[in-house]
Amino acid sequence: LTGRMIECNFPQGDSNYHAVVHASDGFVYYAICTHNPDRHVNLFQYDPKMCTVHTVADIGKVLGEDGTKAIPQGKIHSDLFEYGGKLWFGTHVGLYGRGGTKDHGPYPGGHFMSFDIGTGLFADLGIGEPEEGLVTVAMDPDRGRLYALTWPSAIFLYHDLKTGRKKSFGPSVVGHSYVNTVETGGVPRSLAVDPRDGNVYWWNMDETVSRYDYSGDRVELVKGQRFDRPALK
Repeated sequence: LTGRMIECNFPQGDSNYHAVVHASDGFVYYAICTHNPDRHVNLFQYDPKMCTVHTVADIGKVLGEDGTKAIPQGKIHSDLFEYGGKLWFGTHVGLYGRGGTKDHGPYPGGHFMSFDIGTGLFADLGIGEPEEGLVTVAMDPDRGRLYALTWPSAIFLYHDLKTGRKKSFGPSVVGHSYVNTVETGGVPRSLAVDPRDGNVYWWNMDETVSRYDYSGDRVELVKGQRFDRPALK
């Protein structure tokens, strides 16, 4: 395969993590993240036939947030999920300081969002948790749910698209903590949704497995299952 560099005219951008999808309208949508202290993540549309790039939006401007005053929405750190003619995703922080920095106010928190690929309109579904980025997002299209783990506190939560209900389960990754700006462990970058029953799974820092039980609406450890079992080595 031969690669080709395609300029998107966002010099402050520096990375992409998962946020790219070849959508049903034929275009490729992707996010370019930034660690610039004053800029937000940008969403782009690539036309494979014409080999042209169009800037869809500066996500911070869509949300009405000023990146020069509060810590900006520097990333979309998850997949872009197509469902019902829209792309669904969550926003995340590029630079962070609990309570803000000397130049910026506190990070507002990551937003659940959607982008209608037919009309070009965005919808803000609200902040998951104040001062927490949505570092990991997964979607259950069959049940109309968005799930997320936050950073830095590893909070598990969901947003129900049908009812608009949001529910948070608090810090939910065993072996992870963020206390007085000191982080121990880490936050998984993937959530696995079982389409058969709606359960959601993730890995913990001690090699155990946690599960959100859809029918019981609770978070629990999966008994007898570990990632350090010999079969997985």
